[in-house]
Amino acid sequence: MNNLRKSFLLAGVVLAAAGVMTMSAQVKDGVVGETSIRPAMHPFGDHRIFMQGPTEMMKSFESGNVYLKRGETPHPPHRHIDEEIMLITQGTGEIVVEGEVTKVNPGSMMYTGSNKEHGIVNTGDTELVFYYFKWIKKD
Repeated sequence: MNNLRKSFLLAGVVLAAAGVMTMSAQVKDGVVGETSIRPAMHPFGDHRIFMQGPTEMMKSFESGNVYLKRGETPHPPHRHIDEEIMLITQGTGEIVVEGEVTKVNPGSMMYTGSNKEHGIVNTGDTELVFYYFKWIKKD
């Protein structure tokens, strides 16, 4: 397991232990504010998980945000089974989807289907903030 995955797993365990989120419990209806979530601090920036777990229609659902430092990426382009949406709210950068690089700024949104290669890098002079939503449907 690489260090980034260990960091995300540890962050989830810490948040679950603190009662902020439960990995196996169904996501509950309601509102979660950014200030109620303690960020996991990484070399690339801060990461918050707002909601994580199954829903009535999804096998798994996760939402959160990342405050990405200048010149950083949370990880190299990768693939996972989850479908994903990213919404840029601050800063500028580049998102790659299946080898195609697109410049992004506030209001840009990315969608990738299951097992599609994607990644993001902050190419601007300030912090880049994005929110993400990932899910896997029930069979």
